[in-house]
Amino acid sequence: MTDALPQNVRIEVKSSRTEDFTLSRRDIEGITPNGHAAVLLKSRHLKGPRWVLVPAHVLSPGAVNENQLSQLTEEEGAPTLLVEKLNKSWSDWVLDSGVQDLFFKQPGALKEAIEWCLKNHPARPSRFQGSVREGKLSRGLRGFQSRLDQHVKGDSGPKQEGFVHQHLLEDAFRQAGYQVTNNNIGVPDFSATLVAEHDMTGILEAWSPEDPTLRQMREQIRGLNDEQRAELFEALRESLTFKRSV
Repeated sequence: MTDALPQNVRIEVKSSRTEDFTLSRRDIEGITPNGHAAVLLKSRHLKGPRWVLVPAHVLSPGAVNENQLSQLTEEEGAPTLLVEKLNKSWSDWVLDSGVQDLFFKQPGALKEAIEWCLKNHPARPSRFQGSVREGKLSRGLRGFQSRLDQHVKGDSGPKQEGFVHQHLLEDAFRQAGYQVTNNNIGVPDFSATLVAEHDMTGILEAWSPEDPTLRQMREQIRGLNDEQRAELFEALRESLTFKRSV
């Protein structure tokens, strides 16, 4: 286990309604060498529901169950701090029934619905801890699965659930200070690069707005001196932190 946040990670998301998962050779090759399989463990005996990050180099193609994945994670180590941040963000959303109500009320595709919710109505931090949180989270996840199955067509619920989880994890990575690049086709599902905690210059340089007003704003920010930029970036961080907490 390590408390350091990894600089670059490649993530393949795996969720299942049973305790069994299947990993293909393509899945593993797509996250090699510095990637992980993000796997949702649901068993209460394994302190689930919770996500674990299993390093690519310990994975083999084929079937694997929750107990085996949990053991692999414990033996090989995982970025503890990152896993804690991901699980906190993800579980807050699953525990927030109000946000889920808004999610299911949105018209159109699930992609637009989850993106709208994450942007406009971030989940409220849950006060529950320990075994009480685990129990409520287990019931909350089952409730979300049931509502999703009724919301989508046919028997696509489990597949669509994985899609929602992927977006929640991507958002959790962003909250942890990463820039996330989604891979719409193929593997990995997404990659993430850590941005220095007190340096938003990289984000500014990567920002390429189409709107003329925003482009003008970007150039004005670029023209600020270091002290002015630091003051602006600190105000933005405090504003975003406050928005997440209310």
